[in-house]
Amino acid sequence: MSNGFKRFLNSLPFASLFSAPQKHEPETQKIGRGAYAITLPLNFKYIGDTSVSVPLHSEVSGTFARATVNSKVYSDTETTLFIQRISAPVSNTYFVPLEGEELSLWGKVWRKNSYSVDTDDTTKEFNSYCKYIAENKLSPRSFFLIEMLDRRISPTSILRIVAFTSGNPAGFPPAPESTSRYSIRKNN
Repeated sequence: MSNGFKRFLNSLPFASLFSAPQKHEPETQKIGRGAYAITLPLNFKYIGDTSVSVPLHSEVSGTFARATVNSKVYSDTETTLFIQRISAPVSNTYFVPLEGEELSLWGKVWRKNSYSVDTDDTTKEFNSYCKYIAENKLSPRSFFLIEMLDRRISPTSILRIVAFTSGNPAGFPPAPESTSRYSIRKNN
């Protein structure tokens, strides 16, 4: 896990029953609502929104499913976060359960995976994120370690956080195509 992502995780507020009440300004900001809500440290500043269309793996013959990944982008000096929502493309399909290491954050269970990204040789999806980072002058790097957290909010919706960090990407697999991460099935 990269140092920037560790600082991000360590800075999250985990309330203790034994802590004294605080009377100062909150050091966090809530992003999203309801099941989509997460809490970020105040040092992450809102940069903007972006979206990308990605293919999904489908077990339905003749179906070429695509989903739109809508992102809200936040950044501090070392990490750029793409906080994303992915929805099943049609009402009669659902996402199969996700894979990855289990991690508990914000009182919810997430799936965590780590990957490397080379801006000169990556998937179309991650190339669009790298271009967004470059266009907004968030990092001059050409290699990133990414930490991906995703959680199936409902059978038809996934909340995902992709953290582009300055960590060493050596030894991590390249970021995969979305078809190898997200599969949909048809409701019977």
